[in-house]
Amino acid sequence: MTQGHINAAFDEDLEVLDALIAKMGNLALSQFITVIDGHPATLSWLGGVAGHKTLPLGVEEFGQTGTISDLYRQANIDADAIANKAQYLTAGAPF
Repeated sequence: MTQGHINAAFDEDLEVLDALIAKMGNLALSQFITVIDGHPATLSWLGGVAGHKTLPLGVEEFGQTGTISDLYRQANIDADAIANKAQYLTAGAPF
């Protein structure tokens, strides 16, 4: 893969992100939860694109063993943990 191919793929990703943010609008209350099976800082910048509050979730400790579901639960990136964080961001509104 050449640098040109990498740049083109990155530009396409930015277009998708721009379209997503445009659909959300520039609402001051818009908030993002990002989730990655990696360090949370990897995606923490996404909210900053349009000044939105971002709650990045991810794996901050490495080297554990177990099933994927056990590891996700331990890292607080399983479905229940994500839903709990979403509930927290909605300030008491039903999720």
